[in-house]
Amino acid sequence: MGESWLLTPLGIESEPVLIIVRVFWLLAMVGFVVAGLGVLGVPVIHEWRWILAIVAVAISLLMISIYFHPFYIIGIALDIGILVTLLSSRWLSTIKLLDSQSYY
Repeated sequence: MGESWLLTPLGIESEPVLIIVRVFWLLAMVGFVVAGLGVLGVPVIHEWRWILAIVAVAISLLMISIYFHPFYIIGIALDIGILVTLLSSRWLSTIKLLDSQSYY
């Protein structure tokens, strides 16, 4: 998994902590996949795709910041791109309008 610049110096990179870290990585990955399925129109997920994507981005950015490595700049750029795209579509105020149109 690599060494955390934050957890290793504090001496808290024990097995229980690593299990929690792995669960967070898994949650981010599953969140992105499920949000993608929602974008493709899977019925129940379709309504939650925005929230799932934002939560996945937040978890991903948190985990990347804890385990930062210069190669992770690509992941940060993708996360920020997804976040900017979601927020620039003004999803909070127009979620019903976006659901009624089929241009995504």
